[in-house]
Amino acid sequence: MSTNKGLLNTKYENINKYINDSTFKFDYQVYGEDDGILNSEFNGGCSPSVLRLSTGYVSYPTMEGLVWLKPEEIPDEFPDEKIIIDEMIIDGISTDSLNKVFVSNKHESVKFTFSTPIGETPLI
Repeated sequence: MSTNKGLLNTKYENINKYINDSTFKFDYQVYGEDDGILNSEFNGGCSPSVLRLSTGYVSYPTMEGLVWLKPEEIPDEFPDEKIIIDEMIIDGISTDSLNKVFVSNKHESVKFTFSTPIGETPLI
């Protein structure tokens, strides 16, 4: 789905659940300039706003030209396991407890390091 901040990727059923319940939280990935898109503003007002070509490519207009991609070839980056928060750093200071933390809006930065178990079969 195109937005003015990049391309949003999520599972189709998540969008339907969100339409029926706006409190539903779901995983998504936004692809933008850090991912190689020259301009992540996809709000050019074109019609149609997206086009599937016979080659399998999908073409999106941006403020600086077209972005072509094959959605089926973009790897799924959604975790299948729980995300584990390894560390939380508030204003440069690591916190001791990660159970339940309240962070006021007076801090300048909050950083997390996290991991998730991956059970992939090695290619070799």
